[in-house]
Amino acid sequence: ARTARNKKNIPSVIYGHNIEPISVEVDYSKFLKLFRKTGQASIIELSVDGKSIPVLIHEYSVHPVKNTFQHVDFFAVNMNEPTVVHVPLIFEGTSNAVKILNGVLVTNHEELAIRCLPSDIPHDIKIDIAALEELHHQITIRDLNLPEKLEVLHLDLDTPVCSVAGRAAAEEETTTATATTEIAEAQEENKNE
Repeated sequence: ARTARNKKNIPSVIYGHNIEPISVEVDYSKFLKLFRKTGQASIIELSVDGKSIPVLIHEYSVHPVKNTFQHVDFFAVNMNEPTVVHVPLIFEGTSNAVKILNGVLVTNHEELAIRCLPSDIPHDIKIDIAALEELHHQITIRDLNLPEKLEVLHLDLDTPVCSVAGRAAAEEETTTATATTEIAEAQEENKNE
C-alpha cells in the first residue's frame, strides 16, 4: 500500500458479481477527478488487463489529517440484476417559508437507499424546496415522484425528507439535541470511572 501511495496511486480492491477479489492500484488524480464527477452512485468502467469491468465505488477510506484517499473498494455489478446504492439528495431552489417567513429548512435525509438496475442509477435526486411555502410544510418521499424502476428501501413513502420549522422550534430542537448528547457523554464518563 505504501509503495502504491508513493507512486501517487491508491491501493484498491475489486470484488463482487462473478469475480474473485482483485488487488489493483488506481491513479490518484484520475480517481479524484472521477469521484468529484460521479460520486458513489454511478457505474464506472474499470479496465483491468484489457477487460472492462462495470463497478460502483462501494467504500473508501480517507486519511484523518491529510483528507486524502487511502483505499478504495470497487464492487463489480451485473448490469442485468438490481443493485442497492445510496443516492445523494440535492436540495435546490428557494422556499418562501424560509425567505419571507423566517423559517428554518430542516433536512431529514442526505441520501436515499435505492434498489434498481445499474443502468437506471440516478447520479442524484434533486428536490425543489420552492414547494415549501408555509411554516411546517414538508416534502415526503412520495412527493418526489420517483420513477417506478427506483425502489426506495427502509423508509415509508410518507417519510419527510425535508420541512420548514419556525426559528424558535428549530432552536429548541438544537438545544434538546445538545442536551441529550451532553447527558449521554456524562453517562459514558460515569461508566468509565
